[in-house]
Amino acid sequence: MSVRLRFARTPWSRAIGLLGRRSFPADCALVIEGCDAIHTWFMAMAIDVAFIDEHYRVVALHERVAAGRVLRHPGAFAVVELGAGAAQSAGLTTGSMLTPI
Repeated sequence: MSVRLRFARTPWSRAIGLLGRRSFPADCALVIEGCDAIHTWFMAMAIDVAFIDEHYRVVALHERVAAGRVLRHPGAFAVVELGAGAAQSAGLTTGSMLTPI
């Protein structure tokens, strides 16, 4: 399964992330570059979270993260947010390489 990467590049899109969504397409992921921490306060759904390095290699993966959590991976280049279960469906694991198109 391939995953389409969407990028949050504006201050507003970076601050909002997936907040307010009740679902997210299984074949999509939101990339927030220049970010090594996220929170899931006020999230209406669980999400999968991958921290990646500057080569888009997954350096940490957290699956089915519930609302009200804070995750951090110091030194990460970016955070990738996916709908809960999407990481497993896409075969993502620590060490996986993502290819931005």
